Amino acid sequence: MKNLLLVVTMQATQRVAGPSRLLSVVAVHPDEGEFGVADNRVELSALGLRLYDVRERYVLSPDGQGVKVFAHEHFGPVPVILTRQFEYPAGIRSDGLGSTYHMPLLGSPWTATYAVGDDRRSLAGTLVCDWAQADERATRDSRGT
Repeated sequence: MKNLLLVVTMQATQRVAGPSRLLSVVAVHPDEGEFGVADNRVELSALGLRLYDVRERYVLSPDGQGVKVFAHEHFGPVPVILTRQFEYPAGIRSDGLGSTYHMPLLGSPWTATYAVGDDRRSLAGTLVCDWAQADERATRDSRGT
């Protein structure tokens, strides 16, 4: 029931406010861990209100392609409500220009597939589960972050 309420609330917010704003900031730490780690913070907002926030740590496996993701997420503008921590696997394509994530989200297993654009500044992703699909498009900002 909680997940259904979250989906309905986010959909209603987007109908009223229009498309949401997604901000993702990645910090790479090649000297941490056995083979390097990266931290990612993702915020989804509309009308200046945070709808979703996740902080993730990506730990690269020795083969350079496997990744274990440690996530801490919350829904809504109040940080201490609807919060959870979880782990999930991911993989990096052999050319380094794409990835696939297998994450539990909103009570269902999702598969997210991403590909870096030919311009090396854009990213296209598709997230799917048995009841929904979401498409994501991102562009690196002019500061290169």
